[in-house]
Amino acid sequence: DLAENPPIVVIELYDDDALSKAEYLGSTVAVPAVKLSDEPYTPAKLEYFPLFCGSQSGGDLLAAFELIQIPESGEKSMPPIDEPDGTIYPVPQNIRPVLSRYRLEVLFWGLRELKKVQLLSVDRPQVFIECAGKGIRSSVIQSYKSNPNFSVLVDVFDVELPENEHL
Repeated sequence: DLAENPPIVVIELYDDDALSKAEYLGSTVAVPAVKLSDEPYTPAKLEYFPLFCGSQSGGDLLAAFELIQIPESGEKSMPPIDEPDGTIYPVPQNIRPVLSRYRLEVLFWGLRELKKVQLLSVDRPQVFIECAGKGIRSSVIQSYKSNPNFSVLVDVFDVELPENEHL
């Protein structure tokens, strides 16, 4: 019976960025929660799935997997999926974490002992800070060799972070 012995879901995680080819980070397996068409629907809970790259730990995947039987009446009676905003799907309400506002204060003092970049000395560096999808930039150091300190020392920005840090 499918409800008692659902198929295993195999997950592979890759780091895919513009600078290099996709790099394998690890894999894991999951057993999906089975939702039969004659049962009332309750959303699945998020779980942590340990990732492994060979025998090495590769972190954890926080996810929920559901195997939902399509009723004879068709897909219209299936649980609704929020429409994407372009290519971004909204986080379902039942797993959206409770957020609190925080202010991140950054003291930009200076830079020291920067390495050469592509055999060239660094002359006008700038720092980019990002947290929870928001960010700021430091002032540009006009001449790193003559004065390696920032001209604007303090900046702040507000972020919303989950109250439960495990989500």
